[in-house]
Amino acid sequence: LDEDPLPILAIEDVTITEGNSGAANAVFTVNLSTTSGRMVMVDYATTDEWALAGNDYQAVSGQLTFAPGTLTQTIVVPVTGDAIDEIDEGFLVGLSNASNATIARGSGTGIILDDDLPPVLSINDVEVIEGNSGTVNAVFTVSLSAASGKMVTTDYATVGNSASGGSDFLATSGHLSFSPGEMLQTIAVPVLGD
Repeated sequence: LDEDPLPILAIEDVTITEGNSGAANAVFTVNLSTTSGRMVMVDYATTDEWALAGNDYQAVSGQLTFAPGTLTQTIVVPVTGDAIDEIDEGFLVGLSNASNATIARGSGTGIILDDDLPPVLSINDVEVIEGNSGTVNAVFTVSLSAASGKMVTTDYATVGNSASGGSDFLATSGHLSFSPGEMLQTIAVPVLGD
């Protein structure tokens, strides 16, 4: 009769830089605590955390087999590159249904590091005819150089130059927010006719 305890399975975490295109492989290592004289098998599958399968990485699942004497096996998860500035993202690779072993650490975290520069904000120039009375809006367009995966925010305020706030235009200030994927916002400044 064999009196030795079952070996213990554990999966390691992985951190990978996403790249701008194509796919890079996140390679998870699964370790056995000691060699076994029997075949060890364990199922694995990816799970979304704050990264999305099909968008940020490719979902994988299957079964690992450790031949007698083998201590390590790997799981390869393709990570999708893009050129969008976004938060770092994560997903999990979980182990289950171990045969001839027990699972001590059954969940490995894959962290996808974003390597993209943030977009650049710019505002256009505007010309309006003031009119003899009332107001007409000078509508400025604020644009991002590229779509972002993050919320982009900026403050704005008018400043008098050759025109004066209060007599030529109404001083305006505020806050713009670009939702992820949004690239244009406008600012309306009332111009006073005379």
